[in-house]
Amino acid sequence: MFHIPTKIFTGEPKDFSGEFACPGARRAFIVTGKSSAANGSLLDVKGLLEANGTEVFVFDATEENPSVENVAAAARLAAEARAELFVGIGGGSPLDAVKAVMLLAANAEKNFCDADAVRMLYDPAPLCKRLPVWAVPTTAGTGSETTPFAILTLHGKQTKQSMPHLVCMEKAFLCERYTASMPRRIASGTAADALAHLAEGYLSSRAGPLTDAMAEGGIASFSQSMDALANNALDAEHRSRLLSVSALAGMVITHTKTSLPHQMSYALTYNKKIPHGEACGLLLAEFMRFHANKKRTGRILNLLGLSDLDELKKYLRGILHTRLDLSREETAAYSAAAAANPERLRAHPYPVTEKDIAGIYERSMS
Repeated sequence: MFHIPTKIFTGEPKDFSGEFACPGARRAFIVTGKSSAANGSLLDVKGLLEANGTEVFVFDATEENPSVENVAAAARLAAEARAELFVGIGGGSPLDAVKAVMLLAANAEKNFCDADAVRMLYDPAPLCKRLPVWAVPTTAGTGSETTPFAILTLHGKQTKQSMPHLVCMEKAFLCERYTASMPRRIASGTAADALAHLAEGYLSSRAGPLTDAMAEGGIASFSQSMDALANNALDAEHRSRLLSVSALAGMVITHTKTSLPHQMSYALTYNKKIPHGEACGLLLAEFMRFHANKKRTGRILNLLGLSDLDELKKYLRGILHTRLDLSREETAAYSAAAAANPERLRAHPYPVTEKDIAGIYERSMS
């Protein structure tokens, strides 16, 4: 089955002002970070909601890699405000967080504790009540605006983990103007994340004709902005293109899920503080080298206009400006953790061992 329930609007939100009316929702709760106030997105969205008669509450303390405790704090405020509509504004952190905030606020009393939040969000038993959730991405790469997934930090497990509950955005508003102020490192890191989504989806055991078509189209589109990313020359056309690539990549992994680079990246983000997209980018070339389907990996390189995986590795290292440096003990621990997730390993079409994963880490450092 192929299904994408999200309505996507591309351009200035004011051009779709009527879409900011949500019948039956009198109170909206915005989940965001501090940057949305600087790039104009928060002011625009708040104004459009209020113009449609909606009272707006704002939580602007979303953490990078939000924890369950962080979303629980927001959810308690949302429950107190009796929110009926939830809007995530920002990069992957607020967009993932708002999904969890909605689930907690809709299904729990406002005085629930953090332990209750962990239990609710990671218990596979369904949370029956749902409320509308919208997305306004201000980075181009996480794809959370078109996926049903939300990944949170679990300090108790010292890792990041996707919730078992699936939450699709009802609407997503893609405006390139909001990405214009992205620092170079964030622009490159989120772009690498989008490329990883496309490549992992294309190489997944769950890939099919429809996801292949989207992945190939997304990779070809990404290639048109590679030079601009490398030269820090993203103009409005490139920013708009990368926003569309991100949304397309999200549609791909909604159906294929992600594979080894994402599973391996979580330990790097939690323990080594390497931003998520950068971690995926650092692992991507060696993951592709490990992958047994050389026809498919070759097709990705061809779409990118690259001759071999060494060229891809060099390009990604160049735009990410970061390196991977792990001790033997860290490599062993992170490989064991990645190998312990059979669901993620099922996305890889061939058997994968802990030793295989360690090899990808090791070669990604060379």
